[in-house]
Amino acid sequence: FGCPGSGKKDLAVNLGKITGYDVYHIEDDNISKKYSSDKKDSWVKAVERITEKDSWIIEGTQLITYDVRISRADAVIIINRKTAYCLKNYIKKSIKDPDMRFSCKMLRKIFIYKKKISPYIERLIEESKDHLMIYRIDTADELSKFTDDMRMKF
Repeated sequence: FGCPGSGKKDLAVNLGKITGYDVYHIEDDNISKKYSSDKKDSWVKAVERITEKDSWIIEGTQLITYDVRISRADAVIIINRKTAYCLKNYIKKSIKDPDMRFSCKMLRKIFIYKKKISPYIERLIEESKDHLMIYRIDTADELSKFTDDMRMKF
């Protein structure tokens, strides 16, 4: 979990390579297109199906799926980067990646993340902490060390 632009997608891809687990990017519309019902229900149903598997990595900022993801996860990784970093990274990726559409909705998420979304995630984690391993990453050095540690475990 983390603010848009925090590096979730890059970390998920790296962890997928290290662990061999399937990686899902749920902000992609590719998952929701597989379902014809209401978009919100599609996201939730898609995530429920994914999380029924033995192993998976999901990243993305679909708030309506956070409770399902956290309740069914063995571990959560929280990338806590500064808002300015996330904003810069999001804009840079939007310019470089033709498949990534620049979105005012995502900009809004970046600006409200620390005050509104992060506390919601923390409440969900608190409710499920008995079965969760929780990793918190605040800096590039911590991210690098975490990735190196995962390579050693797998």
